[in-house]
Amino acid sequence: MTNKNYLSLFEQALAWLLLLAAFWVLGKVINQAFQPAVDILQPALQKSDNLTVAPLAPAKPSFLLGQVQVQPSLVEAEPNKPQVDDLENLQSTQLNIKLTGILYTPNDAVAVIEEGRNTLVLRAAEELRPQVQIEQIEPTFVVLNNRGKLEKLQLQESDIPQSPAGTANDVAPSMALDPEKLAKIRSDVKKTPLALNRYVRFRNLNRDGKMYALQVWPRQERELFEGLGFKSGDKILAVDGVSVGDMGQDPKQFQQLLQKSQFRLQIERSGQLQDLFVSL
Repeated sequence: MTNKNYLSLFEQALAWLLLLAAFWVLGKVINQAFQPAVDILQPALQKSDNLTVAPLAPAKPSFLLGQVQVQPSLVEAEPNKPQVDDLENLQSTQLNIKLTGILYTPNDAVAVIEEGRNTLVLRAAEELRPQVQIEQIEPTFVVLNNRGKLEKLQLQESDIPQSPAGTANDVAPSMALDPEKLAKIRSDVKKTPLALNRYVRFRNLNRDGKMYALQVWPRQERELFEGLGFKSGDKILAVDGVSVGDMGQDPKQFQQLLQKSQFRLQIERSGQLQDLFVSL
């Protein structure tokens, strides 16, 4: 057999092998296509009546940056302030100061206090001196907060002149006044109405819980006090037809009063009502 014949036989055998390989691959594809799908079984959750669930314990907090230490508050609750009944029993202050006047109304109150040579006009919550402030103002006394302790500063009755009304000492010596001195005092009072406190001592008179009069006494410059027509212990009931009680309810009327230079006062003197005209 020649070489040509051997080559022809080899080519035929190779062709059959390739054909068999092709049929084998085709059979694998057909077998996978017609093979039934396999169901994947998953376990079903069933509810059981006997199933008990243990309570979960509360989780402990996790502190990534360290646990915060809770400290007690440094600000203590403010103790209750004494009621009005308690204020009457407060200890008198030992401070070297003097209460010379109180202008008290339901809406506002002013205390005039002498400290050495200084005269201070203060309202509640204002400072008298370092660590001492006005806590409360009452018609006849002032409550001080002295370094956290409440003390009373009383309007001293013993300091009020008590000259009997109607005596020769109460006669107004208008003709004896020094005109220049009187003019200077009137000018000072007109410029600064509170300067009147240096010459006149006053206090509120209450009736049924309401202020109805201002009682006045001379303080300094008795000649001025009497020269204006006042007598020691006079009770001022009304100013220009407006009662002192009504002015106490409306602080604006007090402000308007300070702008005037002439007044018509209704006063009570020795139980008698009188009209007094005052010119500053």
